[in-house]
Amino acid sequence: MMTRDELLMSLRTEAQRIGELAPDVVWYLFGSTLEAFECAADFDVLVLCLTNEAVALVRHELRDACMNLPLHLFLLTKDEEAELDFIVAEGCVQVYPVSSVTKGTFLGEQRGQS
Repeated sequence: MMTRDELLMSLRTEAQRIGELAPDVVWYLFGSTLEAFECAADFDVLVLCLTNEAVALVRHELRDACMNLPLHLFLLTKDEEAELDFIVAEGCVQVYPVSSVTKGTFLGEQRGQS
């Protein structure tokens, strides 16, 4: 099982690589990955894209990562997310790109836990 830091590093590496092909893609974690990382059976990842074409590209580019990691990948366009209000409803935490709001906060750290 990966540690939190290893997961974050792996996701950010993939996000940077794919970001060169699909700019403006935003990556989030949600679900059991945030609530109880050590007990999570998979890593819940939301990738928010501008277009359906970007969704298809990200899906294609993540095929190897999905085979090597237990990822529960959820791909949405910004319009779809706006309809579902998924980020707020699921309490998603942005992990890429790193903003001043999310820098230094990840998983339990955001809740004051180490």
